[in-house]
Amino acid sequence: MTKASFTGAMGGLFGADLKCQAAAKLAGLAEPERFHAYLSTADVDAKDRFQNVVASFPYVLVTGTKFANNFAALIEAGPLGEGIMVTENGSTLYKEYVATNTAPGGLRFSPDQHCQGWTSAGPAFTGRTGFSAVPIGSPDAMAWKTGQWWTGVFHWQCDKPVFHLYCLGNLSTIGSPVESWLKVSVHDCAEILHHRAARVALRLRRTAGGRLCREAGYERDDSRRDLQCNRRRHFA
Repeated sequence: MTKASFTGAMGGLFGADLKCQAAAKLAGLAEPERFHAYLSTADVDAKDRFQNVVASFPYVLVTGTKFANNFAALIEAGPLGEGIMVTENGSTLYKEYVATNTAPGGLRFSPDQHCQGWTSAGPAFTGRTGFSAVPIGSPDAMAWKTGQWWTGVFHWQCDKPVFHLYCLGNLSTIGSPVESWLKVSVHDCAEILHHRAARVALRLRRTAGGRLCREAGYERDDSRRDLQCNRRRHFA
């Protein structure tokens, strides 16, 4: 969650993403461009903005505390524990309003509670907000959990500077500070993709090469990586 709060004039979804990334960069988080705002508009569902997350990877706060087993669990059941109460620099903020216009399941909540696509600070418009977190033992804790207040509980006029942002990682190769939860590093992923591409290219070369050799009446020499035909003619 961003430490700063904003009016509804965030520059749209793209501008909200930039705010997340700027906050992450200022806090010294690795790969700040991986952060995107968890927001919906009238025609965009928040869940569809996170197409690149690895389904099996958990989400953790910058402090290292896990708050969801994976993205699907987060949007369906809400965050674990007290909620998303840690900002980009590790400070704690409870009971803050976070811009969402998003219902449980990651779907858009309202056709109009999104400050004109998160572009307007006009008092005539409103923005749907969630309630970031409540301490365990709080009188509101049960209602917050069962009602999924984290993603939607109230709406504010768009001129009010009360809108924080949920900034979630949206890349399949997520780096620090959550790499301790991951099984495969960025380097390992690059190596795997490189070798897979090489094997595919080799298969294509061998298939094409074999066809050329046969057309010339020779056998393909599969012991070589380059295109070579045996001198012995092939007779089918």
